[in-house]
Amino acid sequence: MEVEAVLVTVTDAADKLGVNHQFVRKLIKSGELPAIHLNARAVRVRSEDLDAWIAGRESRGVA
Repeated sequence: MEVEAVLVTVTDAADKLGVNHQFVRKLIKSGELPAIHLNARAVRVRSEDLDAWIAGRESRGVA
């Protein structure tokens, strides 16, 4: 049985991270956060990719 990926909007991803949507778009453009481009304007982020990005940031610690 295949589990479907949960997709979130850029705005929802920004809310989860506590940042503005422009920061999330910058992460996507730089390739740091994978995204799915549904068309020229609609972009979605897999919830699991967002969680992985957060986990990666947590493991770096504070310098």
